[in-house]
Amino acid sequence: MTGSGRPEMVGDVLDERSAEDRALEHMSRRLPSVGRLVAVLALSGSIYGLAATMAAPAVPRLQLLLHTSPTGVGWVVSSYLIAASAGVGLIGRLGDDFGRRRTILAALALFTAGCIVGTIATSLPLMVLGRVMQGAGGGGVYPLAFGILRDYVPAERRAHAVGLTAATLGIGGGFGPLLGGLLTDAAGVRWVFIAPALLGVIAFMSVAVVVPRHGDVRREGMSIDLPGAVLLPTVVVAPLLGVSQANHWGWGSPRTLALFGAGIVLFALFGLVERRASRPLVNLKTLAHPVVLKTNVAAVGYSVYAFGTLIGLTLLAQQHAGIGYGLSPTAAGLILLPHGLGNLVGAIAAPRMSMWRSRVSPLVAGQIVALVGLGLFIPFVDLRAVALVMSAATGFGVGLSLAATTNNVISSVPAAETATAASITTTLRNIGGATGAQVVIALFATRLLPGGHAFARSGFQLGFGLLALAAVSSLVLSLRVPELELP
Repeated sequence: MTGSGRPEMVGDVLDERSAEDRALEHMSRRLPSVGRLVAVLALSGSIYGLAATMAAPAVPRLQLLLHTSPTGVGWVVSSYLIAASAGVGLIGRLGDDFGRRRTILAALALFTAGCIVGTIATSLPLMVLGRVMQGAGGGGVYPLAFGILRDYVPAERRAHAVGLTAATLGIGGGFGPLLGGLLTDAAGVRWVFIAPALLGVIAFMSVAVVVPRHGDVRREGMSIDLPGAVLLPTVVVAPLLGVSQANHWGWGSPRTLALFGAGIVLFALFGLVERRASRPLVNLKTLAHPVVLKTNVAAVGYSVYAFGTLIGLTLLAQQHAGIGYGLSPTAAGLILLPHGLGNLVGAIAAPRMSMWRSRVSPLVAGQIVALVGLGLFIPFVDLRAVALVMSAATGFGVGLSLAATTNNVISSVPAAETATAASITTTLRNIGGATGAQVVIALFATRLLPGGHAFARSGFQLGFGLLALAAVSSLVLSLRVPELELP
């Protein structure tokens, strides 16, 4: 007995508990607040969507600046998406294995360096190099951000945090054309690269300050699957290159079909290599999980109309002939403002909808809302007021879908594979988006006004009809996603 009459054993236990409490309290002080962490990662994620679409209103002036053809300047837009899709899988795996904080800092540095190259570029090859650096770095930010959120955000708040971060893709895409148009009109075309560079620096510094170092530990015994790392970009680049050039070469041309065929062959080869790898770049068993697989397939569908709507509305708004709205780049960007706002509202609503029903319900609801908006717009493509309604509806639907997709995928995979799984989802969405953007332009071009330089009403209706069909397909696929049990 001690002098106080307590057994020594009880005192020892109390001391041990006190030590544990002090250790936990010390650790909690080292963790970032959820609000600051989400804000920093959302900022980092938004630069990808912004940079992807900011250049679109500046394309005519970039063509003059670079002294290139319309086909050549098209690479300024397409090279960004191709690079993002090709590099994101490797970046996600690097983050999972070698530390997500250091990898996201490297990705932000690469993105910012690409912006600087674009700022000083006076030739098409140098501009494309800058865009490739931007895309590769910016595309890798998303999966790494989700991995960091899973590390530090409590489970009960994770769905909201992931949803808001995921929505920055659509928010950036919706606000990008407006910001790009404003900067191009008011300050000059170079500012579509200077502004993202400044945001990249701010994001880099914010991540360096807010995301803790102590969780950024390299996993022992990890090594890069080099055959997989080489094959995965080629699997992605082949079909995306075919899609990006199909309107120029022709969808049935030998070069286009050869690239699509190469993509299929390379995908099969990649699957064989990964099945035999001791530490595969992509765990095919994880991706074959019913929720992950079916959610990703649905994501391809809604990405078609998500990106296709942005491009289609931009072209319709800036066309002066026929039923075009004849707007400036800045005014055309305002047509897409409801899309960005709808994304934000959808991202906020998705976790609440999940709590009311299931984690799949926001994905289904997103397709229904988007389909209603597109269906209403097709008969009235010449009315700006209806275009604003459709912009908001598709934005809201995409916001619901992005949040639901990301939460479904990362909740269904092991924590150690979070960034890798999210990167594959991002790649598939990019492929769907690139396809939607190119196909809608091709359909617009099948119906031209006399003179052959402007799209006719029936061409716009045909293109947006295809986007509505994509929404129907995604709805059917979403209904087949297995329900998840809520935690």
